[in-house]
Amino acid sequence: MILLAAFTYELGQVYAVLAGLYLAVVKYQRGHWRDALRTVLVFATIALIYQTVNGLDRWYRRTEFANDLPAVTVLHLLFSQATIKNLGRYVLFAVVQPFFPWNAQTTFVPRAGRPAFHQFLWAGEVNLNFLLGLSVGLFAVWATFSLFGLRRLVRSKNRLLGAFALLTLSLASVHVALIVAGRLNPRPLPGDLELNAHYIYVTLLFVLLGSAAGLAQFRQTRGTPGASKMSRLFGLTGLTLLAGLFVVGSAGAVKVRQLNRSLSGRFRHFRICNDTLREFVIKHKNEPGFCFALELNREDQIQEMDGLPFTIVCYQRYLNAVHPRYVVWFEQGRARSAPVATWAAMHPDARTRLCPDLVRLAAHACVFRKNGTDWEVPLGSIHAFLYKDIAPETAGEVPQ
Repeated sequence: MILLAAFTYELGQVYAVLAGLYLAVVKYQRGHWRDALRTVLVFATIALIYQTVNGLDRWYRRTEFANDLPAVTVLHLLFSQATIKNLGRYVLFAVVQPFFPWNAQTTFVPRAGRPAFHQFLWAGEVNLNFLLGLSVGLFAVWATFSLFGLRRLVRSKNRLLGAFALLTLSLASVHVALIVAGRLNPRPLPGDLELNAHYIYVTLLFVLLGSAAGLAQFRQTRGTPGASKMSRLFGLTGLTLLAGLFVVGSAGAVKVRQLNRSLSGRFRHFRICNDTLREFVIKHKNEPGFCFALELNREDQIQEMDGLPFTIVCYQRYLNAVHPRYVVWFEQGRARSAPVATWAAMHPDARTRLCPDLVRLAAHACVFRKNGTDWEVPLGSIHAFLYKDIAPETAGEVPQ
């Protein structure tokens, strides 16, 4: 399972090594040092397998993509003020802001095809009221007892719990480094973090697991100087913390339900479009040389994702605007199709309305092939490029 996890998310390889070290500590504690050594080697092999397969895949597909993020750029930006700024706003967004669910604000971004979660704490967009005070107090209690508990854990002899805390907090730190150095620093796009709120899930999960180790150690401080007083204090405050976390979690669940209901209605049109197009693909995909072109229609625009029509995102392998077998268009939110000869007879002058083929997708731009020429289009200008004439200031011809 861990080997599979390594190929589903890049953090999996790091988790494999750290999990191997944790299990090795467990085995070593029981006096099985040979088993501990074998465990470390086996789990470290997972990272080696991942890097080997990743290197071979990049070499095999070297002509299909451009490496737009060289390691030199990552290292250069790492030692800059951008790292401090992005680290601060990401930690605030990922670890602190979840304690303020009633202040959560979202805005749906049609071009991106998903909601943006506002960084209201970083922007200072909060209202002074009772709920804000409740969130601040809850976070302060959680952070204080977690930090004091981790401090006691470092000084204790509880090696297994200490290894667990080290494992979880190390994974959280590695994930923060991946996001800040690999995502936010080199791609300073407006709303990049707000539109990718899923970044925070892994960070928050492992931070909470690490804090749980600290809180568990805090309850085991009997027998140390001042332990009885601290234990009684934690016993009283711990119940308050548990109740507060339950309230915050419930408020977050209500917010999520409201957002899901809103998105369900908003994406109804998209579901119908996708379902009818999928039926067409399933019906014809086994035909030899099956491919189709997409006719763009301003009156019935297609759901977009980062400016790309969803058909390009979901069905790119079947798209061919140069020699299509079929042409697909949308009427009142439903996919219609016809053989290319039939469509050409129906629309003798509509060839220019076919969506150009996507050649390459990069971090900041896409390359489309139109009329035998490759055009590099910035992400924010894709819609204008597809539905209007090419603007020289937003799209440049790619040298052959």
